[in-house]
Amino acid sequence: MKKNKMIFLVIFFVLFCVIFYFLNKRESFYKKNNTEPKQKIVFQEERTEDKNTNQDIWVETERVETADGRAQLLLSYPLTKNILIDENIKKEAMVFKKSFLKEAEEILILSHEIQYIQHFDLIFSNKEYLMFIIDQSVSTGNNTDKKFKSFIYDKKTGKRLFAKDILRDGYLEVLSRESFAILKKRYEDKMKNFDFGSGTSERAKEEFIKSGIEFIKEGTKAIEKNFQSITFTQNKTLKIYFDKYQVGPGSDGVAEIEIPLKKISSLLKPKFRELFYQEELPLQVSPSTLTENLSYKKHDCSVERCLALTFDDGPSRYTDGLLDILKKKNVRATFFVLGRSAKVQTQTLARAVSEGHQIGNHSWDHRDLAKLGESDIKKEIDQTNEVIKNATGNKSHILRPPYGSQNQKLRELAGMPLILWNVDPEDWKKPGTEAIIERMTKVKRGDIILAHDIHAGTVQAIPRVIDILHQQGYVLVTIDELLSQRENGKRYYSQYLSK
Repeated sequence: MKKNKMIFLVIFFVLFCVIFYFLNKRESFYKKNNTEPKQKIVFQEERTEDKNTNQDIWVETERVETADGRAQLLLSYPLTKNILIDENIKKEAMVFKKSFLKEAEEILILSHEIQYIQHFDLIFSNKEYLMFIIDQSVSTGNNTDKKFKSFIYDKKTGKRLFAKDILRDGYLEVLSRESFAILKKRYEDKMKNFDFGSGTSERAKEEFIKSGIEFIKEGTKAIEKNFQSITFTQNKTLKIYFDKYQVGPGSDGVAEIEIPLKKISSLLKPKFRELFYQEELPLQVSPSTLTENLSYKKHDCSVERCLALTFDDGPSRYTDGLLDILKKKNVRATFFVLGRSAKVQTQTLARAVSEGHQIGNHSWDHRDLAKLGESDIKKEIDQTNEVIKNATGNKSHILRPPYGSQNQKLRELAGMPLILWNVDPEDWKKPGTEAIIERMTKVKRGDIILAHDIHAGTVQAIPRVIDILHQQGYVLVTIDELLSQRENGKRYYSQYLSK
C-alpha cells in the first residue's frame, strides 16, 4: 500500500513539473514577442494623419516572431476612414493572428517551423465602395496552405456586402453552371496528359476522371457557401476563388476562375452593373510624374561621417508621418518596401522619391526568398519592382531580402546588390521608444541602421535619433550615397563591410 502511494506521489510530482514548465514557456513566448493574447490594440488612437487628401486607404502591418525564429507572423490589412469597416477588418485579421499564436505555443514542444503571412490586394476603391482580397498562407516545413477571402464594403454605411447584395436573385444557379463548365473543361484538359501508369485499365481511368468531375460538381453546387469569395477585375470579368479541397484534391491548392461580365451582365443589380461593367474600375492611380523636386546637398561619404537610415516592411499608415519628420529635419533615408503594400500606397512612394529618399525592393510579401524556387524568387522581385516603377518612374536597383535570409541562388538571381545591415534596434519587438533611441544611436561611421516604418514607436523615436546622430557629427544619407560603388550579388552590411 505504501509502495503504491509513493508511486502515485512521484507521478503526480512529475506531471506537476511538466505542466509548470510549459506554462512558463508559454509566458516566456508572449513576453518576448509582446503579444499578450488578450491585449487590446486600438488602431484609431495611433493613426498618423496623411496630408495627401487623395489617400483614403492605408496599410496596417504587424510582425511577430519567436525568439528562436521558428514561428513568424506578418499580418497586413487595409485601414480606412470608416471606423465600422476598420473594426470588421481588424476582427477578421485577429482570427488569423490567434491561430498563429496558438500554433506558436505548440511548436515549443514540437520541432517544426511555421510561417503565417497575410497580405491583401486592393481591387477597387471609390467614394462609395471598397473591394479587396485577403491572401493568407500558412507554411509548415515544406507544406504551404493558401486561402483567399474577398471583402466588399459600402463606405457610407460601413456594411460588408456579399454576392447576394450585388447580384440579382437566381445568381447562384448561373454561377454554379458557369463555374462547373469552366472547371470541368480545365480538369478534362489536364487528364489528357495525366500519367495513370502502364498497368491502369481503361475502366479505372474512367472511374478516376468521373470521381474528379463529381468533386467539381459538389464544390460548385448552387449554395451560398460555395461562392463567398468573388471580385471584379479590370478586364470586366467576375473572379471566383474556390478554397483548397473545394473543387479538387489538396495538391491543386486554391482554384480561381473568371467569367466574362458580358455573359452574366443581367445578373448585376443596376448600380453595380453601371459601376463594374460599363466603366473601367477606378483603382488608385499611380502618379506618372513627380510634382515636387527638392534639391539636397550631395554628401561625399569618402570624406564625411555618413550613416544610412533604412526602413523595412512599409509603406504603412505611419510612413507619411515619418516623411514629415524627415522633411523637417532635412534628412534622407532609404525605404525597403513590400510590393503588396506599395501597390496600395503608391502616392506615399511617389512623395518619398520627390523628397529625395531612395526606394529599395523588400520582396512582394515578405517570404523567405532563400527557401523559394527560382521562378518564385524572380516573381517576388519583379512584381515589386513593377509597382515601384509605376509609382516613381524607376525600378529599384537594390534588394533587402526579408529576415536578411539569403543564399548563393538568391545572390545570383537578384541581379542587384543585397543591402543588409549592422545596426538592429529590434524595434519590431516593440521595446519602447527610449530603448529604440538608445540602440539606434550606438553607431560608428559607415553603419547601415535597420528600422521599421510599420511601428508607431519607431516613428516617434526618429526625431530624437536624428538629433543625437547630428550631435555626434554624422550625416544621414541614402544607400546610393553611402555605397557609391556596388556589385550585383554582393552583400553589404555597412560602408566598410561586404562579402
